[in-house]
Amino acid sequence: KSKVTVLHSPFDHPSSVPDREQCRLALTRELGLADDARFVGYFGVLNERKRPLKFVEVIASYRDQFPDTPLHGLLFGIPEPSGPPLDEAVVARAQALGVADRIHLMGFRSPIAPFMCGVEADRSDAPRNTCHRNEPWRQRRSDHRRCQRISGSPGNP
Repeated sequence: KSKVTVLHSPFDHPSSVPDREQCRLALTRELGLADDARFVGYFGVLNERKRPLKFVEVIASYRDQFPDTPLHGLLFGIPEPSGPPLDEAVVARAQALGVADRIHLMGFRSPIAPFMCGVEADRSDAPRNTCHRNEPWRQRRSDHRRCQRISGSPGNP
């Protein structure tokens, strides 16, 4: 005999979707960028497992391939309290790759929905993260924003 258990999400979901273009423009104003700026977001704690330095490298690679596209990387989160100061490492890596003007440490923000709606895509959790694999609320979060997700590996949707 099978039994069904319902687990309800502990996360509050906005009752309405913020206007994506208005959210993006709010980010351009906050950062003092031109209105044509586009954003990729990193959402979560800054720790080695989630590889924020790789996120910086992706922005640099994109800049090298598409130098005329004003793509900026936004990192929402703070370093893990018991971990290394990855915010400083992110800044140093961005400077070394010549993309310091395209990398923005945004810190912790709440509510996060307007910021998530303002990005074109978000970088998903760490590769091989079995705790979050097929995470339903994460998928709903992306569906809610109607933006692309970039996984850390093919096995991490």
